[in-house]
Amino acid sequence: MPCTKCEEGNYKWGETGECKYDTLQDCESANSKYNKMQPTPLGKKTYEEYAKELKEFNLSSVHRIELGLADDVEKQTLQAKEILSTLIEQKKRIDTFTKQLDKESKEREKKKDNSRKAADKFFDLQDKYEKAEVSYDTAEEELKKAMRILESTSDEIEKSTGVFDKEKSKGSKLAATLRKNLDKLEKASKELGIKLPTAQATKVLDQLTALI
Repeated sequence: MPCTKCEEGNYKWGETGECKYDTLQDCESANSKYNKMQPTPLGKKTYEEYAKELKEFNLSSVHRIELGLADDVEKQTLQAKEILSTLIEQKKRIDTFTKQLDKESKEREKKKDNSRKAADKFFDLQDKYEKAEVSYDTAEEELKKAMRILESTSDEIEKSTGVFDKEKSKGSKLAATLRKNLDKLEKASKELGIKLPTAQATKVLDQLTALI
């Protein structure tokens, strides 16, 4: 029973064998004992010869099965080692990142609390700033109003001072003239022996003199 090539490129022993050999040589080497077995028609062998040959054939088959299983176990063990290594590595990564996530979560809560406090402080200061801004604007308007009033008052004082100085000059001359005339009138009143009404003129003259 020869080795035959499978569709996927491997080799198998006989028609119903497993396609587990990579090369033709591997297949023939694994089944060399079976190849050496040359069966002869029944009747030309004694029972003992046939039994011996059958025993050798069975042992060869068992050996091939054990070798095949050993190959499968070896390949599967290598695959299992690779998977195990990957699982261990990824488990470590998961544990590491889980711890990091827990740490970052706690830090995030702290930062959220700090952010909330900072926001409260910010909005409190913003409210105070807005109130202060309103107070400042009000004070500025009141100051501008006071400046306008002061300027207007200063203008009025200047105008009044101009009028006062002008009238003062006129009043000085008039007071001097009025004083002379009152003196003359009082002298004439004494000479004539009559009393003339000069009290009001004297009063106005005194007031005018006080201002000039």
